Amino acid sequence: MPNLTTSKKAWYWKICVAVVFLLVIICFSPLVLLPKELEPFAGYLPRTLWTSLLVYIVLFLCTIIGAIVYPYNQNPDKKQK
Repeated sequence: MPNLTTSKKAWYWKICVAVVFLLVIICFSPLVLLPKELEPFAGYLPRTLWTSLLVYIVLFLCTIIGAIVYPYNQNPDKKQK
């Protein structure tokens, strides 16, 4: 995503942060952690394992996108002391 303005970077950054917070909330909600349910979801694996793998992949993608669009790094060539 080259040549993004600072306002667009800030917008994408806020979207990434919101997605991460929503994933954390969803992980501990009854959507994933159903009480007294041990039925496999697909492929003989429990639903919690499948959802945790999907959450991990989305978090990984948000980390990569967030590193690219981080809006607060104005001068990447400037050496910090």
